[in-house]
Amino acid sequence: KTDTHQHLVPLYVYVVSGELEVDYGSKGKKVIPAGSSYIEAMNWCHYGKPAGQGPVKIIGIYLGQEKPDQIKPVSCDKLQ
Repeated sequence: KTDTHQHLVPLYVYVVSGELEVDYGSKGKKVIPAGSSYIEAMNWCHYGKPAGQGPVKIIGIYLGQEKPDQIKPVSCDKLQ
């Protein structure tokens, strides 16, 4: 499970193996199966964890160039 966090720049995610569950708090949960991709929410607190029994492997591509330090996820105290 990841810590609760948010992104300041767009993040493209491809799920290589396993199933990823992302919890967006009041906006609900999303399950992304292997072979699927999606764009992470920006400026919204969330966390991810395996949806099944096994591990999840992802590839993440951050879409930002002017301020490389903005690709680091920002910690959140709780979900929104």
